[in-house]
Amino acid sequence: MCWALHPLGDPKKEYCHQLGMGKPLGMGAVKLEAKLYLTDRYKRYTTLFAGDRWQTGAAAEGETLSDRSILERRIEAFEAHVLEELGLKETCKHLSEVQRIAMLLKMMEWPGYPPVPGSKNLYLGEEGRPNTRYMTIRPNEFEDRPVLPDPSAFGELTGTAVPSSGDTNEKVQKKMDGRMTGASTPSAEDVRRSIKALRGKGEVSKIPEIVAKMEQMADDVERRACAKELEQWLVDHRLWGKKPHAESPWHQKIARWLS
Repeated sequence: MCWALHPLGDPKKEYCHQLGMGKPLGMGAVKLEAKLYLTDRYKRYTTLFAGDRWQTGAAAEGETLSDRSILERRIEAFEAHVLEELGLKETCKHLSEVQRIAMLLKMMEWPGYPPVPGSKNLYLGEEGRPNTRYMTIRPNEFEDRPVLPDPSAFGELTGTAVPSSGDTNEKVQKKMDGRMTGASTPSAEDVRRSIKALRGKGEVSKIPEIVAKMEQMADDVERRACAKELEQWLVDHRLWGKKPHAESPWHQKIARWLS
């Protein structure tokens, strides 16, 4: 969140967020001046008063994120983690050195790219015309729209590092596969814990999720034991075999595992 509010880029440049409409006219450019307030939750909920005031647990002074030294300290772990995931930890110190982040920062620069006198490029500016504006209908500029160049055409970027896409994609895919397969297979203890956490009849809506976990269990014997325990909970709450639950897919699966 700190990085999103105050993107860490070139210290000589300012970056603005673009909000709302009118962007081609320079409208909606907002520079944020955020402060970070940390809250000690333990202190807040174990002490009622702080002197003659309520104990909120909040630090008395906020940390100004526009202070680059504070911002770097707060986002250091985040940047290191992302760069490691991208395989760029050895070559980059900050996210601004990654090409796609550098392009984002280029688009957020304020006041933006200055007009270039004599340029014939619609977007880089022509003499006597601002470098950002809406296209016109008369004359109809929508008929032959020139392709907007990428941000690197508007000046030097803060970085050009590119993730090794093959390795990164493979790494991400392995993580996703792990979540879908054995790495995330719930144990019988996980399922029993979910069943014990159920309270009254009002929590019957949580049962489809529990049944979905049971479907992923590898051991048929343990699944049947969990199904028996869930059936007992339903019986105790007078829900087993009662409409409309008896016609639901999760009820039929439990019955099948018990047969």
